[in-house]
Amino acid sequence: MRKIFLIFVLIASVAIFSSCKKDSNGNVVIPSMSAKINLTDWSALVRTATITGNTLSVNGSSLGGEIIQLTVTPANSATLTTNVTYDISITSFYKKSLSAGIDDTYFAVTGSVKLTQLDMTNKLISGTFSFNASSTSFGLAAITNGEFTNISFTAL
Repeated sequence: MRKIFLIFVLIASVAIFSSCKKDSNGNVVIPSMSAKINLTDWSALVRTATITGNTLSVNGSSLGGEIIQLTVTPANSATLTTNVTYDISITSFYKKSLSAGIDDTYFAVTGSVKLTQLDMTNKLISGTFSFNASSTSFGLAAITNGEFTNISFTAL
């Protein structure tokens, strides 16, 4: 178990340091992702984002293995843009751990994501989010005060 933990910490460290970028002024931008899960603070150690066509996916994993995945697709095939609030997709979820099964996963029922930065040149994205989710095993979860900042994304 200790080896697995050390490997996870090593991978997370590499992800953190390799995900730091510089803005157009040469300042280092540090990515972050946080939220409250049922009023308890949550923070991602590892963060990733992809834009495939007009669909955005943002993922975060905490040191404890909790995962939040956000998926947004603008209506009518519109292009992603800032200062627009998008309904969150039902494929968005919260998992209590990496090993959580489908019954232990909280899938989004209602919620939204608002993009505050979409920097196509430096491939950085920021925004806010919240959603209510439901699990067949554990009932409801409220993900509130969500924020992701300066997350490097891959455009596919």
